[in-house]
Amino acid sequence: MLTLFDNVGCVVQSPALDAVLTSVVYRDRVLGTSQSMSATVTTTVALTGNGLTYGGDTARRVLPIELESPLERPEERGDLRHENLIEWVTEHRARLVVAALTCVRGWYTAGAPDMGVKPLGSYEGWSRVVPAIVRWLDLACPLEARRGLAELDATRATHEALVAGWARLQGEGPGLTAAVTIRTLYPPPTREERPPEPGYFPELRDAIESVTESSRPTARALGNALRPFRRRVVGGRMLDARTVHGSTSWRVVRARGAAPSTPPVGVDVVDVEPAAAADEGAA
Repeated sequence: MLTLFDNVGCVVQSPALDAVLTSVVYRDRVLGTSQSMSATVTTTVALTGNGLTYGGDTARRVLPIELESPLERPEERGDLRHENLIEWVTEHRARLVVAALTCVRGWYTAGAPDMGVKPLGSYEGWSRVVPAIVRWLDLACPLEARRGLAELDATRATHEALVAGWARLQGEGPGLTAAVTIRTLYPPPTREERPPEPGYFPELRDAIESVTESSRPTARALGNALRPFRRRVVGGRMLDARTVHGSTSWRVVRARGAAPSTPPVGVDVVDVEPAAAADEGAA
């Protein structure tokens, strides 16, 4: 019923975990064999850790619970209401279950009001019921805890830096190829051509080195790393690609429907409607 990953010390990012968290039935190959298996997903997945951050698409599947203590050694507290919480819960389980079911019954009897809770994608069934019940009890909506997730999403932060930096680098031009970008940001240290100063587009270079996992990325590595970000909107803008005669140029454009604003210098404000799926040729 519960799967716990304790004391996680890395960025939480896993396509397999993402699939488990949003699947009713999970299918995969048995490790070391050619046999496939499937299983109904009935488990709740929990992770614990200090300062957890998330990458990829995992962040949108997370409901964070922040625990903070003003004490330097919280494990030495002696003023707890229940010294042995597990023992107390076990002893009073029947009363706690009745109380929980009474809350659910009361909400249904009241007509199951939605309480203004917005459903969460992929978890519509749960998010239409549980947060509404909690709000009906005049308590804070559990989904409010997701407001700070953007700050914990490592992939989103990199994406934002990539789009913002690329927009400044491209200026008013039609776009940049991966090769031109690498030559501009990482020129060879020759007598005629000095390398850029450390402050030269530092955020963009950090983002490129993050997505390519290299401190001296190649044009091929950058081109491959940009594909997952193509036409993914962040902050009302996105990276788009156009391939002409086998050469792919990348440019920052504003997504259709984005709120009009005064863009920073170099931001392309061409309205482009996000595509439902990436064009394989352009990617």
